[in-house]
Amino acid sequence: MEEDIVSKINKEVRSGLRTEKDVIYFFVESRKLLDRQGNKTSFLTLRFYSNWVVHHEIGDLKEFETLFLELNTLVDSYINNPNTNIRHKINSLISSFLSFSELRKDIQKFIQEQGILSDFVDQDARWAEFCKHLKEIILDCPLDLSKIRKIIPSSKLARFRITRDNIFQLPEGLNYLPWEIWIITSSMPMTGFIGE
Repeated sequence: MEEDIVSKINKEVRSGLRTEKDVIYFFVESRKLLDRQGNKTSFLTLRFYSNWVVHHEIGDLKEFETLFLELNTLVDSYINNPNTNIRHKINSLISSFLSFSELRKDIQKFIQEQGILSDFVDQDARWAEFCKHLKEIILDCPLDLSKIRKIIPSSKLARFRITRDNIFQLPEGLNYLPWEIWIITSSMPMTGFIGE
């Protein structure tokens, strides 16, 4: 069964991951492999994106509990004592977990372990095309984070999104994606940037 999934992914990689549909297919099939192997502690960035490209909320929060617990703690600290040091830690946490370079590392390790063709992550031009489609999939698709309160009752996190319409206007060509975290105690989001 796993060999069939690897074969399907390799067929797709050979023909080129050139559309949003192709990128979604890669993530869905990769997630099938991850789930079949039962290791829920590896490849967390790949797992997160695999979830995000097909859902508007994080279904299995246990996988990401540590991330959300740390994020909620930082947000709570910031609410109680706004300062640039805590703000920087929030941005660093989100950026390090969700950066496309972190995703690239996760995918490279994953496909190497699975025997999946690697040219779309090894070649910068193909990786840029993959990321372009991934961005279009997740842009303005907010993640509902309200279920986090089931595992972290004190969570202030409500919603997260990557957006074109951030309050900061970035010059064209910069390799950053603006993000927003909406918290339940504020009508304005916290914002930052993820490196591509």
